[in-house]
Amino acid sequence: MVDGDHTELRDRLTAELEQLDDRRNELAQMWARGNMSPADWAAGGRALDAEEHALRSQLADVPTPVESLDPVVDGQGWATMTLAERSEFVRLFVGSVEVQPATRRGPVFDPDRITIRWRRIDQ
Repeated sequence: MVDGDHTELRDRLTAELEQLDDRRNELAQMWARGNMSPADWAAGGRALDAEEHALRSQLADVPTPVESLDPVVDGQGWATMTLAERSEFVRLFVGSVEVQPATRRGPVFDPDRITIRWRRIDQ
């Protein structure tokens, strides 16, 4: 499937976010034991917040795996998909699309010109 190109990156970023949570917990424990000043606690928290923001931004840029999307529920994944991933997703459900000739001129969309043949399970 098309998603194979992004799985490794998605997994790496997710692991880094989990490690960041562990580091945040360590920072809190150090502060609770009195091993750092409030200023050090705040500086450490800001650094971790910035790192988390960067990781989450990178993760948001990684396309959503096509096979994990529910076409009835999910619309949010569409915006993050590449063109190839969108095509693969549509291919899962659409067998063919037929467009009939226009009956009038102009920039008017006529839905009656379009026939969608849904993919059958046995295809």
